Amino acid sequence: MRGLLEKDIRLLMHSKQTFLCFIAIAIVLGVTQKNTFMLGYSTFLIAALLVSALSYDELDHGFAFLFTLPIDRKMYVREKYLLCIGGSMIAWFIALVLYFIVLTASGSHRVFSEEMVKGLAFLPVAILFLSLLLPLQIKFGVEKSRLVVLGVSVFAGIMIYFLAEKSGMLDGNVVVSAFGLIGDVAVDVIGLVVAGCLAVVSYLCSYRIMKKKEL
Repeated sequence: MRGLLEKDIRLLMHSKQTFLCFIAIAIVLGVTQKNTFMLGYSTFLIAALLVSALSYDELDHGFAFLFTLPIDRKMYVREKYLLCIGGSMIAWFIALVLYFIVLTASGSHRVFSEEMVKGLAFLPVAILFLSLLLPLQIKFGVEKSRLVVLGVSVFAGIMIYFLAEKSGMLDGNVVVSAFGLIGDVAVDVIGLVVAGCLAVVSYLCSYRIMKKKEL
């Protein structure tokens, strides 16, 4: 699995200028809008780029060559989930740190615990996004999955907008009630648990699809 991860990371490094561009745009959004939209924007775009690693494998009958190596289909699927979900979580964390840096540099008086709770709401949605997208990508491949990916991306965009609007409702509040904060944390935790369970189901479905896939 280590070799597969290294292969995908090296392939994605060829798009490092795209990554840097997205980071720059996220910082600009954070400075200009001063809300959690930059967290959703960064997380979902990086997730979409990570999923593109499957496209590289499929090009020019790549699967036929790939499985001549000492790996099996289960290991391949497991590595892709680790890369995409793990990479998206890292991207979310980096975006969160940048967001807090922007708030601190701009002299914002927002409560950091409140912003953390609002930012955490994007993580289960990103996991759900990948849990839906990865089996579809494996099932339909690069060409046939374009419309499906478009539909999933539109859904993700709507969810980002909804969460950003929801978080904007509290922009004028400096003090958050203990009950409200605990309630929001509980919702986020439940969302993460549900997203984690669906990610496991998605992994099992992807393995089943990959097992039957003709190379």
